[in-house]
Amino acid sequence: MDPVRIAIVGLRNIGKGHLRRAVACDQAVVTAVVDTDPERREQAQAEFAIPRAYADAAEAFADPAVDAVVLAVPNHLHAPLSIAALEAGKHVLVEKPMACTAAEAEAMLAARDRTGRHLLIGMNQRFSSRGYRELLASGAIGTFQYGRCRWNRRRPHVALWARGDWFCDRKRSGGGPLADIGVHKLDQLLFVLGWPRVERVSAVIGMGVGARCGQARGRNYGVEDFATVQLRLEGGGVIVCEAAYFLNQSEEEYQDMVCYGTLGGCATANPEAWTVADDESVVPLALPDVTGLSATPVEHLVAVIQGREEAMCTPEQGVDMQRILDAAYRSADQGCEVAVPQAVLA
Repeated sequence: MDPVRIAIVGLRNIGKGHLRRAVACDQAVVTAVVDTDPERREQAQAEFAIPRAYADAAEAFADPAVDAVVLAVPNHLHAPLSIAALEAGKHVLVEKPMACTAAEAEAMLAARDRTGRHLLIGMNQRFSSRGYRELLASGAIGTFQYGRCRWNRRRPHVALWARGDWFCDRKRSGGGPLADIGVHKLDQLLFVLGWPRVERVSAVIGMGVGARCGQARGRNYGVEDFATVQLRLEGGGVIVCEAAYFLNQSEEEYQDMVCYGTLGGCATANPEAWTVADDESVVPLALPDVTGLSATPVEHLVAVIQGREEAMCTPEQGVDMQRILDAAYRSADQGCEVAVPQAVLA
């Protein structure tokens, strides 16, 4: 089986991570890198012995030695670059969030359908969550009732300020910590639950600390400090999602996910899963063994292109997620609960 020839577009921290994992994948070969910064291009080309380096993504899309592209670029470029790559005949792995708006995500899905190429979304927390998904599908913890997912930071990583002004501008980023890290946890939980339909959301966002910290750095921080979202599921069940970049908590950072059902629960903690017996004792459960599958989005992209795995992080779910995010920000802006448009996968 021929290796998949990959171009990495965007060489900051996330793009460099994809590059390392692509180089390590024995079924892939990185034939090109793309970045507007010549120093980052030269460094990546020299460190990983990449044959070609481009300043413009369009050059990689036109390169016949490229089968697929990984897009680690500012959020407002996700839609136009994904569509351009698909229309050039390339398979695409695009970082999360899929886009800045549901309309952009829908246009990306339409381009996938037109071109027949693969379009995958970089939701990396799914890869460590397959065991939880199988456990819940087995009925071991009963009918789902309540879930919570959180990714909160006291302050953002230094790399946030290095990303550029786009990241602090809601129009170009699609949102703040909810759209950046909260989306990972919410995607993880919905994936574990088998992707239920979210009917309504109610969200609250807070601002103030980020603006003050940004001003001290000469930057305009225009997105939320934190967000908390309640999601009502079709058929019953509720999820609460929290995400923060500026939250004056004692911990520097924490993230978690927990699900509770009518018989027990599971969590990204110890124990990982349990049932509660009639005598109220807690009985640990073992997660199913799901080894042998791709461990990263890049490995998964290659496996999907080669026909060895079914697509797991699909654009249909990406559109659903973008509609949820749009509804959450609309709820926060309007101060009321908001209905989420019908799911693509319904």
